[in-house]
Amino acid sequence: MPDAAHFLCVESRDLTSQGMSFLLDRRPAFGSLVVALCEPPNTIHMVAEVVHCTDVLVYSSGLVEPAHSTDVSDACDSHGSEQGKPMVLVGCEFSRRIEADEEQQQAPQVPIDQETGSGAPCV
Repeated sequence: MPDAAHFLCVESRDLTSQGMSFLLDRRPAFGSLVVALCEPPNTIHMVAEVVHCTDVLVYSSGLVEPAHSTDVSDACDSHGSEQGKPMVLVGCEFSRRIEADEEQQQAPQVPIDQETGSGAPCV
């Protein structure tokens, strides 16, 4: 189990029993991750695989739109003069739950480069 320093704090956009999505400021440099759901002592850890990454624009209203679907004139009509912040919507599928006895085992740590996101990060 990765230690707390290897987790990134993200806001879930869509959470189901099958998986979740979240926003990052760049495409992830990882294909699998550990997701920590809920707060201690009720934390549930899940192994997940990245299944898609979509370039999006995020607006201050909370609206998220695919980046390629926004025509400049449409964006001005819909959002005034605001330009959406370019982000990546990362979709993940849960593959399994990490059981309590596995959580006690300490896995070798892989440092995460916070600048590039490379390594084996957890969400």
